[in-house]
Amino acid sequence: GEYSKLHAMMDSWIVIQIESPEVVYRWREQAEVALRESGRGGMSEAEVEDFVSRYMPAYASFLPGLYADKAGLSPLYIRIDDDRNPLQSR
Repeated sequence: GEYSKLHAMMDSWIVIQIESPEVVYRWREQAEVALRESGRGGMSEAEVEDFVSRYMPAYASFLPGLYADKAGLSPLYIRIDDDRNPLQSR
């Protein structure tokens, strides 16, 4: 399929691995606070909760396979903490 064509064009993949997708709520809220503080609008906390929660089923579905390399792509994995600091790679 189309993904096979995309994979064939790449020499390698890098996967940023997180401990839990729940951190995405906090990261999105941080971005929205920065937007509001810069005067460019931004979602409220409730809007962030609603927005991010729509993506959680995809995280739950796709991350386990991505982290287990079920596609056989042999990526470089970089695990990060909740503050986006690198912890280790494999």
